Amino acid sequence: MELVLKKRHGFIRLAIESGSLVVPILSFGENGTTCVLNVKANRIDLFQQAVKSPDSLLYKFQGAIKKLTGFTTPVVWARGVFNYDFGLMPWRHEINTVVGRPIEVKKMAKATEEEVLRVQALYIEELKRIWNEWKDVYATDRISELEIVE
Repeated sequence: MELVLKKRHGFIRLAIESGSLVVPILSFGENGTTCVLNVKANRIDLFQQAVKSPDSLLYKFQGAIKKLTGFTTPVVWARGVFNYDFGLMPWRHEINTVVGRPIEVKKMAKATEEEVLRVQALYIEELKRIWNEWKDVYATDRISELEIVE
């Protein structure tokens, strides 16, 4: 499970400026990077995702879109409305959401960079605690661990 958090500060800045709690939440079973047909584990998550090599045109096209816009969408499929062979409706699969300990923030008119980074570190620490506590319950057939990325 890869979470893009290191350069995501907006929600933390907004919480500080409004004086709101930051509540870490982690959902197991919905992650787009691991929602693929896993034949060995006999598991189907929400979507199947196209596996592409770095040499393919699809990979290069998605890379160009990501460079231009900052994000890209995966090529996924699942079941249809009236059929179960192909479509964009997610497969029927349970998603387990775990709520972590709320992080209190000191309300500031303008959030400082130091305070944003401090709260972000607490947020990431709590997400890791949630992962480590619940991964053996809800991600028993995981193929990787939690990774916080740019």
